[in-house]
Amino acid sequence: LKLKNAFTAGELRALARHGMVYELSARPWQYDEVFELAASAPETTLILGHLGKPRLSPGPQPDWSAGITRLAALPNLLCKLSAPLDGPESPPYQASTMRPIVRHVVENFGFDRVIFGSNFPVNLVSVTCEGWLRMLDAFLGDASAEELDRLYRANAARVFRLGPDA
Repeated sequence: LKLKNAFTAGELRALARHGMVYELSARPWQYDEVFELAASAPETTLILGHLGKPRLSPGPQPDWSAGITRLAALPNLLCKLSAPLDGPESPPYQASTMRPIVRHVVENFGFDRVIFGSNFPVNLVSVTCEGWLRMLDAFLGDASAEELDRLYRANAARVFRLGPDA
């Protein structure tokens, strides 16, 4: 999959002119293309889904971790905290594996550039919606009420122009 062939910079800028955002799903080996794409149209908001599609196995993921840090440097790129899956045979989530993934994304993007996502019903392979919410709440237990409001509501309302001020 070649992401740079998905849209030209001009087409991405057209999305911004129409108040639209571009959501994409990419794995670590595609992050260089995501970076180039987002950097080519800084006025366009892009949202990286599924925590950047990390591997769901325990242990360090230097390609994913470094890639997330690099991508988070782009102010027009947000990350959706939606349940990632490896495939239909993905095992149930383990908190010990998911916690460092979620924390790394939030620490790099900050609470102003993360958006909650459930990935329902696909997530049911590995976690229920209630289970995903419980995990996120546990992983982010040190967050303020305002930070959690941004994650769960305010950022999506702002980015997708929802509500009375849209």
